[in-house]
Amino acid sequence: MNKIKLDFCILNNPVDESKPPIIFITGRDKNFLDINVIDYEDYENAIFLIQEFGYIETDILTFEFSQDPDYPYITKKNIIKILEENGMKYNYDFEKFLKQDFDKIKNNLLYYSYSKQEKQKKTPYDYFFNNTHKFYIPDIGERITLYFYLFLECNFKKDKCFLNLNGNFFSSKNTDTTNFIKIIKSDFIRINNQYNPNKIILKSIKTNKDFIREIPLIHSGKFKKIQNDIEKTYMYYFIEISKNLFSTSRIKIEIENNHNFDVMIKYSKKIKKQFIEQNKKIYKTENILNTLKDCEVIVNEKMLDFAQKEEYEDAALLKQDLQYIIKKQQQLRHSNKEIFFKKLIKKIGIRY
Repeated sequence: MNKIKLDFCILNNPVDESKPPIIFITGRDKNFLDINVIDYEDYENAIFLIQEFGYIETDILTFEFSQDPDYPYITKKNIIKILEENGMKYNYDFEKFLKQDFDKIKNNLLYYSYSKQEKQKKTPYDYFFNNTHKFYIPDIGERITLYFYLFLECNFKKDKCFLNLNGNFFSSKNTDTTNFIKIIKSDFIRINNQYNPNKIILKSIKTNKDFIREIPLIHSGKFKKIQNDIEKTYMYYFIEISKNLFSTSRIKIEIENNHNFDVMIKYSKKIKKQFIEQNKKIYKTENILNTLKDCEVIVNEKMLDFAQKEEYEDAALLKQDLQYIIKKQQQLRHSNKEIFFKKLIKKIGIRY
C-alpha cells in the first residue's frame, strides 16, 4: 500500500470514556472535518488500514471500534504508531477543533440528563422499527449470556470433510452432517453491523478452543455422505478430530428483527433448565473407563496405520492423543465410582 497522505486525530469517546477512543480523518493540514476527503483514493486506503485493527467507519470520516472479540484491544499509542507508519500525520489543530465540539456536548445539561436515563434503564425498550418487544436487546459492545445446543458440523467438499462448531436453539437432533454434542453456556458480545444497523449480530466470547475444553474426549459420532446412491459413513471420537477445528473461530448469531430476538431468548431460557439437568447427570466411572479403553484401541490402530503409510506427522498427533487418553484413564481409576457430568468434563475434557 502506498503512503496515505491524510491527517487524523484520536479522541476519547464523549459518551463513555471507558470505551475505546474514536479515530477522525481529514485532509492534509486541515483543522476541520474535510468532506472532500471521501472522494480520495487515500481515504479508501485509510478505511482498509483502520479495519485491520477492528475499527469500522460509523460515520463520514469517523471510525469506532467494532467491539468484535476477534480483534484485541489496541491502545491509542499503537494506533497512532500504525497510522503514522503508513504515511498519515497526527493533526493537533484538528484535535483541538474537535475537542471544542466535544466540550459543547459535555456541557449540555440535556445530554447529561439523557445519559443518566440511559444508564438507569433496566426495563425492555423499543429498539428499532418502533416495535415493542419483551427482552432487553444489548447495545454495541454489551454482553449477553445464552444457552444453546452445541453441534459439530461437517461440510463435504468432494472427498473431504470440513468441520465447524455451531449452535442451535431449536433442536438437538442429529442429521447426516450435524452431530449434537452437548448443551452449552456462553457469553456473547454484540458487534457493530455497519451494513445493516437494524440487524443484531452477536459473537461468542468463547473461541472453538474454549468450547473444545468443555467437550468430553470420548464423545463420538458419525457423518453420512450420500452421492450417486452411494452411502459412506465417517465414524469418529471427538479427540481425533478436535485439531481439525480452527481454534480461534467463534460462533456468530445474526438476528433479523426484535421478534426473532425474543424467540431466541425464550428458547435460551428453556435450554438453561436442560443445561442444569445435564450437569446433574451421574455417570458410572467404570463405564467411562470402558469407553476410554475403546477410544484408546481405535486411536492406537489409526496411529499405527499412519505410521505404516509413512504419514508420520498424522501419526505423531495421534500418539499425543493416545498418551492423553492413557493419562485420563489413570486419573479416573482413583475417582469415585460415580461422577457428575459437570465434574466429568473437568476430568476428561480436551485440555492439552
